[in-house]
Amino acid sequence: MKITGDVLSKRLLEVAAGLGDDKTVEQSSKFAFQDGRVITFNDEVTCSAESPFGEEVEGVVPSRPLLELLGKLKEGSKIIVTKKDDKLKLQIGKKERVQITMDAEIVLPLDSIEIPEEDDWRSLPDDFMEALGVVLKSASTDDNNFQLACVHFHPEYLEACDNYQLLRWGMETGVAESYLVRGKALSKLLRSGATEMAETAAWIHFRNESSTISVRRWNEEYRAKDSILECSGENVVLPDGLAEVAARAAIFSGDNPADAMDMKIDLKKGSMRVVGEGADGRYEKVIDLKYDGSPLSFCISPSLLTEITRRSSEGMIDGSKMKIETKQFEYVVCLVVPDDED
Repeated sequence: MKITGDVLSKRLLEVAAGLGDDKTVEQSSKFAFQDGRVITFNDEVTCSAESPFGEEVEGVVPSRPLLELLGKLKEGSKIIVTKKDDKLKLQIGKKERVQITMDAEIVLPLDSIEIPEEDDWRSLPDDFMEALGVVLKSASTDDNNFQLACVHFHPEYLEACDNYQLLRWGMETGVAESYLVRGKALSKLLRSGATEMAETAAWIHFRNESSTISVRRWNEEYRAKDSILECSGENVVLPDGLAEVAARAAIFSGDNPADAMDMKIDLKKGSMRVVGEGADGRYEKVIDLKYDGSPLSFCISPSLLTEITRRSSEGMIDGSKMKIETKQFEYVVCLVVPDDED
């Protein structure tokens, strides 16, 4: 069959979110071609799309050499694809030929992937992906505590808590019951362009016009966080321009500033100090603040602070926690006495 490198690359990248490293599941680092579909599976995430090879190619192909090769081809390169024995053969133009070793047998546990009925699919809420992206900023990246590394799906909200901060986004999520989904797996969903979802016993499924991404769900009991959201105390008006200051502090607050929780906020009478510090340097700015309480500090992701400040202009301090409430979500963060009160 004939195909361009651009089309082949696009089709394969649609299912790349399901690739793994073979440490947990054999062949999880490979593309499986079966029954006219291309499938990836890493135990937590599985993806499926129409195969770029149709039904002409069946078997398992290593993803790394194939994707790297396609990434180095000129735009519009014509490829003739054939399969012979245990080799996927690519003829690029007239003079370039590539052979990639294939596994004839698919050992991925594809039978464990539940397929929703067509009637089970329903449209995602309009703000679902926006909500998920914000909620994920409060999920822990440490897998040692499973619940803290998950997003809690509830019929009325999405929420995540890493034992230091909690964010709950109220919405009709479309799920039928409460369960947990690992945050790292969900992060791969954000760029999928999914518009529909469906649920089965062990998976939550999302799809766009051309591909499906399914993420494993965990039905273990979730410790309720309602009491954390209860807050009454002193109102604090957030200073103007805080989002711009946060963006500058983010430059120095870690290897991945958009998600790092290394930006420190110090509150003291009459002022707020914003500090971003990392291996490349340190940023600090003091902003006037109408605050008359004792010195307190908290840390927050710069991108999350930006999301908060564009939706709300005030918070409430209640002892050792601060709550900020917007039309879309409630956010609570722990407050501590700063080490340095300069």
